[in-house]
Amino acid sequence: MDLITFLGLPEGEQWEEFCDYAVFLSKYRDIDITSNIFRLHDFYVELTVDSATETGHHMNAFVDGPRLDKYRQADIDYINEILSLKKID
Repeated sequence: MDLITFLGLPEGEQWEEFCDYAVFLSKYRDIDITSNIFRLHDFYVELTVDSATETGHHMNAFVDGPRLDKYRQADIDYINEILSLKKID
C-alpha cells in the first residue's frame, strides 16, 4: 500500500492498517508533546500525543521531509553522547 492509498482510507481503516503493519522506529519527547515515528509499508507515520496525559493521538503520514529531522537529530545526539562516554586511550 502506498501513501496516497492509505490517506484515501476512512480513518478507522487507517488505524486498522497501522495497528496491523506499523513498525516502531523512534520516539521524540518535547516539552508538551511526545512524538513516535513508525514505518508503515513505504512511508512513515508519526503519532503525537500530549506528554502529560498521553491522550489525543494524532496521526500524520508522510514519505520524507522536515518531520523526520527531529528523529535524525535525536539519533545524532544519542550517538554523540555514547561516543563521549567512551574513553580513548
